[in-house]
Amino acid sequence: MNGSSFNFNIRTAALTTCLVVFSLGTALGPSEASAVVSTVNCAAKPVSHIDLADCNLSNANLRGARLVGVNFVGVNLTGADLRGANLTSADLANAKLPHADLARANLTKSNFRNANLAGANLTGANLTNANLEGKTSSPKWAASELGANLAGANLAGANLTNANLDEVNLASANLTDATVTGAYMAGANMTGANKTGLKGQPFD
Repeated sequence: MNGSSFNFNIRTAALTTCLVVFSLGTALGPSEASAVVSTVNCAAKPVSHIDLADCNLSNANLRGARLVGVNFVGVNLTGADLRGANLTSADLANAKLPHADLARANLTKSNFRNANLAGANLTGANLTNANLEGKTSSPKWAASELGANLAGANLAGANLTNANLDEVNLASANLTDATVTGAYMAGANMTGANKTGLKGQPFD
């Protein structure tokens, strides 16, 4: 196999009914890696500090998985089950997460810059110091399609610069010390949200 165009080193091992991905020296091309990983059921299994950039993980079961520091840049996680997963410091820039379920996930210090979270469920997720920055023009988070649920989410210290939060449910969310410079928040549900120390001027 030629892995020169995509430096992605893993080996796979079947443990009961779960296919777990570990770091090793087997080079897979992007299409082969996607074919393997998109069928993975890694519920509650450790998968940390590996490179999954541009893979197809749509509808994957990653519930409760430990995914600390994983490179998810450009990954397709449409419809994936990430409930209760630990994605601390994971990089999800430009990732596709429409209708993904991240309820109660630990997203501390994770990077969602320009990610597509249309219809995603982040109820009770921990996004402390996470980066959810959007583009200054034509942000990825279109109000007409987003509908993300961030009810009760912890966004303390999060970077929401230029994020489009129109029509997003932020009821009872913790926005303490979050930065909202240029954010679109006109249609957001902020009922009961903690806005103590909110920084920056949102776009009206």
